[in-house]
Amino acid sequence: MDHRNFEKMVVSLIDLIKRSEGEIVANLSGGPREIFLAFTLACLAQPGKIYKATNYSDIDRSMNEIVLPNIKYVLEGKSKRVLEDVNENQPTTIKDVARRSNISESTASRQINELVEMKALNSISKGKTKQVFITLTGKMFL
Repeated sequence: MDHRNFEKMVVSLIDLIKRSEGEIVANLSGGPREIFLAFTLACLAQPGKIYKATNYSDIDRSMNEIVLPNIKYVLEGKSKRVLEDVNENQPTTIKDVARRSNISESTASRQINELVEMKALNSISKGKTKQVFITLTGKMFL
């Protein structure tokens, strides 16, 4: 499975968890690796929506409850607007993000650099401009 399909699967599972109603019990006991990993990442991205996470042990043949860590970072304000803009308009440039977001280029550059450090965005220099793309981490923040 290539990384684009894997990212689509993770984002689709996150969306499914977000839209689900009631108590979600997530069984993290295996299955095909690509699905297991994508589902686990989706659960970690939405810990507040998971009522209970379980795991079946092949060793002692028992079902165990596991506590998911709350590792999701919440973006707010300009950072979230910049990330949303890049997601909707990628590939894009700092100048275009600034224009669409109604912020200065220096502010857009600073926000983008912070999001690149967080691995939420990726940037590639093309001459004097930088092309900016969202990463799977960035999609999980949305």
